[in-house]
Amino acid sequence: MDAKIIAAGHAHVQLALAVQKSTVKFLNAKAAGATEDELTHLWSIAAGGMKMQGIFVKNLIDMKTAMARGMAASRYISVANERDAAPLFELMQRGEKLGHNSGDDVRQLIAEAYLIMPDPTKQSSFVRELASKGTLTANIVVEAYVNGLLANPVTHMVNILSNALNGAMTVPERALGAVAGSARARIRSNAGRLPEERIRFGEASSYAYALISTFGDAFRAFGQAYKTEMPLDMHSKLEMPGRSITAENVARLIPGMDADGAFARGIDWMGKWFVRQPGRLLVSEDEWFKAIFKRAEQKALAYRRGVELVEAGMSIEDAAREVVETIMVNPSQQVKMRMSEASLQRTYQQPLEGGMARMSPFMTSPWMKPVTPFYKTPTNIAKALIDRTPVPLLDVLWGKAGLGDGFIGKLGLSDFQKAMDAGGPAKDMALGKMAFGSMLLGSVWLLMETLEGDQQIEGKGDIRITGGWPEDKKTREAWQRAKIQPYSVHQRNSDGTWTAASFSRFEPLSGLLAMVADYRQLEKYETPENLSDIMFAMTSGMYNYVGSMPMMQAVEKISNAVAYRAKGVDGLEALVGAATKVYAEAG
Repeated sequence: MDAKIIAAGHAHVQLALAVQKSTVKFLNAKAAGATEDELTHLWSIAAGGMKMQGIFVKNLIDMKTAMARGMAASRYISVANERDAAPLFELMQRGEKLGHNSGDDVRQLIAEAYLIMPDPTKQSSFVRELASKGTLTANIVVEAYVNGLLANPVTHMVNILSNALNGAMTVPERALGAVAGSARARIRSNAGRLPEERIRFGEASSYAYALISTFGDAFRAFGQAYKTEMPLDMHSKLEMPGRSITAENVARLIPGMDADGAFARGIDWMGKWFVRQPGRLLVSEDEWFKAIFKRAEQKALAYRRGVELVEAGMSIEDAAREVVETIMVNPSQQVKMRMSEASLQRTYQQPLEGGMARMSPFMTSPWMKPVTPFYKTPTNIAKALIDRTPVPLLDVLWGKAGLGDGFIGKLGLSDFQKAMDAGGPAKDMALGKMAFGSMLLGSVWLLMETLEGDQQIEGKGDIRITGGWPEDKKTREAWQRAKIQPYSVHQRNSDGTWTAASFSRFEPLSGLLAMVADYRQLEKYETPENLSDIMFAMTSGMYNYVGSMPMMQAVEKISNAVAYRAKGVDGLEALVGAATKVYAEAG
């Protein structure tokens, strides 16, 4: 139902824009001295559109009242109240009374009244964003800039690998979650409490099978997203208001340009097939994976429900029929919601929460795009990383001490505490993630020790694994001369320089690699004196790594200018220079 209401809201915006366009066309033709037949034809289109819009808005209001009460999706319906729609209804009623055969003066009066009345589409955030020519210009520049950042094929390879790895990691995490669920069920049973929903052991194999057997759904989703240039569920890694490089938008900025002319059609073609092609592919790639993750979650939920029914005394055959009917063929709204949430989490597209959500309007504004071309995705990557480490336990300890909600959860960088409070499968999955991530930390440390050992301290060896940039300026410059990069695995070349492979190609494992690499760097070269030094190294590794991600490099440049700037006027000049360089490169 949410998707239908959202689609209706967007359809109204497009209808209102079309009616507005046809009305302007009629007035322009009349001013240019068009023939009566042409004017009658154009007026019939405009008047018919006005009438249709009035009916559409009335139906939207009825829909919101009857079906969308209390639903979050109702906010997507523009002009869904009587007060805002009243001028439109009044105009429609007058038009009906006058009829379509009215004289030129009456037709012009109605057309001009339509254009100057409170525009219903301006209630839409999308149209409101386009209302200012300055903002429109910025959106066009941002669309070209962001798609330019995505033009490198390596970016798409990393995105595909990242989604695949995050989905694959769900299998062992779900298995460990089943262990937690089994232990929890035994504790409840011993305490004489009723069982509650939990993750089952067979879910991991059901999920894994679905990952490799759902390509039909995936290709259909890819094709639909590529054709429409829109995600199927309104969620995307592209944080832009919509398609900006279009004939209609450019015509608004260029006086006298015909939005339907040959030049305008060329702009539409260039925007669709050239400028937006990288972003179009990114959206389609994510829809491919979301289709797989949805089906995998559905199969896991079906297995869980089947086991519950059999344990309740139903035969295996009856349980199978019940599961197929209620989960696979006609899934409930709750099942659909779980499928959607799972697909968004595994492609890093879930809505932000807490402090990060409150910062989103500023961080995603057109004027911040040169600094943060992407905001939601790196935030969700950091969130996925944190939830796979013991760090969220600090929030639990904070709550146990009676100090309220933990800082990490309030900031919106961890779902662990929320999952623990919710209980059930969410709690099992949170524990499974943390357990698997902690096991990976130990495994990664062992692997790095095996590959590198102590040879780098002695200046030997052909493999080198680095954490963040050294704080010492001379050491940083030595790294740069030798082509050593932060958060990378290096192989020595014959001339003494190094070839680097960045951790960023292995999201979300890359964050765990960065944390261990920073700890090893501290351990080998600075010798931490206590546990707090180790914890600081690992958490700062998390922060430094997020800043080194390709989508956050502009932020890193400015933060490094702050961290490593000289004192006084020279430091201020360096900071201003870094910020200027970021915006100049964007332009």
